[in-house]
Amino acid sequence: MMDGEAITAIRTAAVSAISAKLLRPLVSDVLCILGSGQQARSHYDVFTKIFKFKEVRVWSRRREMCERFVADLEEPVVVCRSVRDAVSGADVIVTVTGATEPILRAEWIKSGAHIAAVGACRPDWRELDDVLMREALVYVDSRDGAHAESGDIILSGV
Repeated sequence: MMDGEAITAIRTAAVSAISAKLLRPLVSDVLCILGSGQQARSHYDVFTKIFKFKEVRVWSRRREMCERFVADLEEPVVVCRSVRDAVSGADVIVTVTGATEPILRAEWIKSGAHIAAVGACRPDWRELDDVLMREALVYVDSRDGAHAESGDIILSGV
Protein backbone atom coordinates (compact mmCIF):
# COMPACT_ATOMS: atom_id res chain seq x y z
CA MET A 1 0.00 0.00 0.00
CA MET A 2 1.39 3.43 -0.94
CA ASP A 3 0.52 6.81 0.53
CA GLY A 4 -1.02 8.77 -2.35
CA GLU A 5 -0.68 12.13 -0.57
CA ALA A 6 3.04 11.63 -0.04
CA ILE A 7 3.56 10.67 -3.67
CA THR A 8 1.53 13.68 -4.83
CA ALA A 9 3.54 16.01 -2.58
CA ILE A 10 6.86 14.75 -3.96
CA ARG A 11 5.62 14.84 -7.57
CA THR A 12 4.31 18.38 -7.16
CA ALA A 13 7.58 19.56 -5.61
CA ALA A 14 9.54 17.89 -8.40
CA VAL A 15 7.48 19.69 -11.06
CA SER A 16 8.00 22.99 -9.20
CA ALA A 17 11.74 22.31 -9.05
CA ILE A 18 11.84 21.68 -12.81
CA SER A 19 10.13 25.03 -13.36
CA ALA A 20 12.67 26.70 -11.07
CA LYS A 21 15.58 24.98 -12.81
CA LEU A 22 14.41 26.40 -16.14
CA LEU A 23 13.00 29.79 -15.11
CA ARG A 24 14.75 31.05 -11.96
CA PRO A 25 17.40 33.79 -12.02
CA LEU A 26 20.88 32.39 -12.70
CA VAL A 27 22.01 33.66 -9.30
CA SER A 28 19.37 32.47 -6.84
CA ASP A 29 20.49 32.93 -3.25
CA VAL A 30 17.18 33.25 -1.39
CA LEU A 31 14.35 30.70 -1.33
CA CYS A 32 11.03 31.67 0.24
CA ILE A 33 8.30 29.16 1.06
CA LEU A 34 4.83 30.47 1.91
CA GLY A 35 3.00 27.73 3.78
CA SER A 36 3.93 25.10 6.36
CA GLY A 37 2.07 21.91 5.47
CA GLN A 38 3.03 18.74 3.63
CA GLN A 39 3.56 20.56 0.33
CA ALA A 40 5.84 23.08 2.06
CA ARG A 41 7.94 20.26 3.48
CA SER A 42 8.21 18.39 0.18
CA HIS A 43 9.16 21.61 -1.62
CA TYR A 44 11.77 22.39 1.03
CA ASP A 45 13.24 18.88 0.74
CA VAL A 46 13.38 18.87 -3.06
CA PHE A 47 14.53 22.48 -3.53
CA THR A 48 17.31 22.32 -0.94
CA LYS A 49 18.60 19.05 -2.41
CA ILE A 50 18.72 20.41 -5.97
CA PHE A 51 19.68 24.06 -5.42
CA LYS A 52 22.18 25.73 -3.11
CA PHE A 53 20.50 28.69 -1.42
CA LYS A 54 22.31 30.97 1.02
CA GLU A 55 19.07 31.64 2.87
CA VAL A 56 15.69 29.94 3.22
CA ARG A 57 12.70 31.87 4.57
CA VAL A 58 9.32 30.53 5.61
CA TRP A 59 6.01 32.19 6.42
CA SER A 60 2.69 30.68 7.44
CA ARG A 61 -0.57 32.22 8.64
CA ARG A 62 -0.34 30.19 11.83
CA ARG A 63 2.97 30.91 13.53
CA GLU A 64 2.84 27.71 15.62
CA MET A 65 2.57 25.60 12.44
CA CYS A 66 5.51 27.45 10.96
CA GLU A 67 7.61 26.90 14.10
CA ARG A 68 6.72 23.20 14.08
CA PHE A 69 7.62 22.96 10.40
CA VAL A 70 11.09 24.50 10.81
CA ALA A 71 11.83 22.56 14.02
CA ASP A 72 12.08 19.37 11.95
CA LEU A 73 14.50 20.83 9.40
CA GLU A 74 18.23 20.22 9.47
CA GLU A 75 19.33 23.53 7.93
CA PRO A 76 18.67 26.93 9.51
CA VAL A 77 15.52 28.60 8.23
CA VAL A 78 14.31 32.14 8.90
CA VAL A 79 10.70 32.30 10.15
CA CYS A 80 9.18 35.56 8.92
CA ARG A 81 6.38 37.53 10.53
CA SER A 82 4.80 38.68 7.27
CA VAL A 83 4.56 37.64 3.64
CA ARG A 84 6.19 40.93 2.67
CA ASP A 85 9.21 40.24 4.91
CA ALA A 86 9.46 36.68 3.61
CA VAL A 87 9.45 37.53 -0.09
CA SER A 88 11.46 40.75 0.03
CA GLY A 89 14.52 40.16 -2.15
CA ALA A 90 13.74 36.46 -2.65
CA ASP A 91 14.90 34.91 -5.91
CA VAL A 92 12.64 31.85 -5.79
CA ILE A 93 9.22 31.89 -4.11
CA VAL A 94 7.05 28.82 -3.54
CA THR A 95 3.41 29.38 -2.57
CA VAL A 96 1.76 26.34 -1.01
CA THR A 97 -1.03 27.83 1.09
CA GLY A 98 -4.77 27.35 1.32
CA ALA A 99 -5.39 31.08 0.90
CA THR A 100 -8.74 32.18 -0.46
CA GLU A 101 -7.66 35.83 -0.86
CA PRO A 102 -4.41 37.06 -2.43
CA ILE A 103 -1.50 37.08 0.02
CA LEU A 104 1.29 37.94 -2.44
CA ARG A 105 1.45 41.42 -3.95
CA ALA A 106 3.32 42.41 -7.11
CA GLU A 107 5.06 45.36 -5.46
CA TRP A 108 6.81 43.04 -2.98
CA ILE A 109 8.43 40.84 -5.63
CA LYS A 110 12.02 41.29 -6.78
CA SER A 111 12.26 41.81 -10.53
CA GLY A 112 13.03 38.51 -12.24
CA ALA A 113 12.07 36.34 -9.27
CA HIS A 114 10.59 32.93 -10.04
CA ILE A 115 7.29 32.04 -8.35
CA ALA A 116 6.10 28.45 -8.19
CA ALA A 117 2.45 29.11 -7.32
CA VAL A 118 1.06 25.78 -6.17
CA GLY A 119 -1.58 26.52 -3.55
CA ALA A 120 -4.46 28.15 -5.43
CA CYS A 121 -5.61 24.80 -6.79
CA ARG A 122 -9.34 25.44 -6.48
CA PRO A 123 -11.42 27.88 -8.52
CA ASP A 124 -12.18 30.06 -5.48
CA TRP A 125 -8.67 30.12 -3.92
CA ARG A 126 -6.16 32.93 -4.49
CA GLU A 127 -2.51 33.49 -3.58
CA LEU A 128 -1.36 36.10 -6.13
CA ASP A 129 -2.92 39.53 -6.59
CA ASP A 130 -4.33 40.71 -9.92
CA VAL A 131 -1.40 43.03 -10.66
CA LEU A 132 1.09 40.20 -10.19
CA MET A 133 -0.99 37.89 -12.38
CA ARG A 134 -1.19 40.53 -15.15
CA GLU A 135 2.54 41.35 -15.00
CA ALA A 136 3.83 37.79 -14.71
CA LEU A 137 4.79 35.48 -17.51
CA VAL A 138 2.60 32.52 -16.54
CA TYR A 139 3.56 28.92 -17.34
CA VAL A 140 1.18 26.03 -16.59
CA ASP A 141 1.44 22.28 -17.01
CA SER A 142 -2.09 22.10 -18.46
CA ARG A 143 -3.85 25.11 -19.97
CA ASP A 144 -7.29 23.46 -19.71
CA GLY A 145 -6.61 22.34 -16.15
CA ALA A 146 -5.41 25.79 -15.11
CA HIS A 147 -8.49 27.48 -16.56
CA ALA A 148 -10.73 24.97 -14.77
CA GLU A 149 -8.96 24.74 -11.38
CA SER A 150 -6.56 27.65 -10.70
CA GLY A 151 -8.27 30.38 -8.71
CA ASP A 152 -5.38 32.75 -9.47
CA ILE A 153 -5.98 32.36 -13.21
CA ILE A 154 -9.79 32.18 -13.11
CA LEU A 155 -10.38 35.09 -10.73
CA SER A 156 -7.69 37.38 -12.17
CA GLY A 157 -8.97 36.88 -15.72
CA VAL A 158 -5.52 35.99 -17.08
